[in-house]
Amino acid sequence: MILRIVYLIILISCLSCEKALNVNLPYEGNKFVIFGELSPQNVVSIQVERTFPPTGSVTINNEYLSGTKVILIEDNKELEVLKRVGLSTIFSSASFYKPKLGKVYQIRVEAAGFLTAESNPQTIPPPIEITKFAFSNKSVTSPLNQQIPTKLLSIEFAEIPDNATYFVTEIVGLYKNLETSANVISDLTIPDFGSPCVFTFTSRKIVYSSNCFNKNENKINFFLETVGTAEVSPNKYMQKPIDTVSIKLSSTNKFYLDFYSNLNPTEGLFKAFETARTTVTNIKNGYGAILTKNQVIVSLKI
Repeated sequence: MILRIVYLIILISCLSCEKALNVNLPYEGNKFVIFGELSPQNVVSIQVERTFPPTGSVTINNEYLSGTKVILIEDNKELEVLKRVGLSTIFSSASFYKPKLGKVYQIRVEAAGFLTAESNPQTIPPPIEITKFAFSNKSVTSPLNQQIPTKLLSIEFAEIPDNATYFVTEIVGLYKNLETSANVISDLTIPDFGSPCVFTFTSRKIVYSSNCFNKNENKINFFLETVGTAEVSPNKYMQKPIDTVSIKLSSTNKFYLDFYSNLNPTEGLFKAFETARTTVTNIKNGYGAILTKNQVIVSLKI
């Protein structure tokens, strides 16, 4: 026990030591970092950030956006110059334009002092039809928290279009229209966490490979915990029973999976032990991603 305490003190002391390193790291110049998810269900909205030099004094503000031009391109034609929302980093369609099925979209961002950034072409895929969704009368137990009341939710969907190579489920338990932390566990994630068919980003957001499903009729079951934490007022959180479940089924493509899989949740000391990874982006002369999907949204009362 004493040795463990001594080791802990030494470790903390080592981590507490700081030494200034006068190293000039290379900087490739000012580039845009762009992100947006385009779908027929939502007005086009794009977030525009920028890179900063890794060393030296840096003033972080949004002044660079005052002269920035964000252009929506549809089928190789400039469709609309997006309008900045207030003083934020968000640019959206002033005409409330929503992308259309089968159309090919790109985003171009221009500004003085920056390389012009442009996303690779992305096509809006066809939706996947939900044919049935209901709670089972079967008594079930949550695989995570056996003490929390749980329901079995079944979702059935029809033929998966050939160009919808991946699809996403996003299921959220609501309390009086407030999102809760209620866990949702797909039955497909339980047997094999290394499955090439299922990729879990959060309890709510799961990506599936369409190749692992039938062409005609498909079904996924979810264990839905019926109690979760909700923000009932600013900074006030309470455990509440959910009264509604929101279900989103989105068709998408492999780049969607690659981008989210590459996001790095590791923080603090553990970053030092990670291997180098290639940045996943579809932005020429920049970083970030423009993603496409097509959502079907339904809800179910409990």
